[in-house]
Amino acid sequence: MSAIQLTSAIRPDDTELQNIESLVQRLAFPFSVAQDDYFEDRISVRKDTVNLSMVRDGQYLYLRSPRREQHILPLMAVDAKVTKRSSSVKVQVALFHKGKEGESIGYRFEYGRGSHKMLHCQHVTSFTSFDGKRVPLPEAPNWIPTTQPSFPLDGKSGGIHCILAAYISIYGLDELVKIVGNAYPSLKQDMKELHCNPFQ
Repeated sequence: MSAIQLTSAIRPDDTELQNIESLVQRLAFPFSVAQDDYFEDRISVRKDTVNLSMVRDGQYLYLRSPRREQHILPLMAVDAKVTKRSSSVKVQVALFHKGKEGESIGYRFEYGRGSHKMLHCQHVTSFTSFDGKRVPLPEAPNWIPTTQPSFPLDGKSGGIHCILAAYISIYGLDELVKIVGNAYPSLKQDMKELHCNPFQ
């Protein structure tokens, strides 16, 4: 799964992960650090299927800080039901301020329904799972609108485009390419499908 290759490349190193785990305990975050074996039972490369609900399971991906925004701690949750015939993916991102005791702002990337029937991004104040579980983001501003605006994104409805759009938003094109390197062979093609091409 290319999305998992991409995610593995962006995770913090062991030292930073230990610091994150200490922060999670100190702030009593309801966001446990997902370990590698969490994904093994939920993703089948051989069958090309994914059955993943990080919000439901209370498991989250902590990512490395953007190079120019070291005060920010990105956190990601992916809900995905993928088979050879259908794909339903929701990617939710929270950006925590490391120095302000967990203040956060959140975003959701997904292919929605109704007036949101498009690949888009919008603000959120909580993480939600496909089955309705809701986890509020700590200290998220309560005035942020969570219905509109929604920002349309270029790309197909496939899960890799949701995940890639989230990563590009966090890191920018050039930094993402440097971080990922050779760990994600199809990065160039997937970026072209989003009409992003830092390789020119």
